[in-house]
Amino acid sequence: MEHSATDVVALLRHSRFNFTSEDELQRGIAMLLEREKVAFEREVVLGPHDRIDFLVGDVGIETKVDGAFNAVVRQVQRYLEYDRIGTVMLVTTRNKHRDIPVTLRGKTVVVVVLQTGFM
Repeated sequence: MEHSATDVVALLRHSRFNFTSEDELQRGIAMLLEREKVAFEREVVLGPHDRIDFLVGDVGIETKVDGAFNAVVRQVQRYLEYDRIGTVMLVTTRNKHRDIPVTLRGKTVVVVVLQTGFM
């Protein structure tokens, strides 16, 4: 069964994660996707300098527990340049990342803000 970006967003927003680092959050997301039988790839190389954390169909998922707003926007824009990526979902702990435009480079950006520690 294929899962849409909407399905994955709902799954992430309704799940609890215990993490103190980006790596722990990524492991938690991987476990959730596996448990829910969502087909995904991990650490997908898009280009010589670009590797996205997860790919679910054409939805790229990038996790951030920190990061300057402008640097994150540039990173998301780079990912959207690749044909494999139709949507970028940013899973973050930073409220400031909510201000990333919902459309960049003609593609969709979805921001899911988690609480730090437990969600």
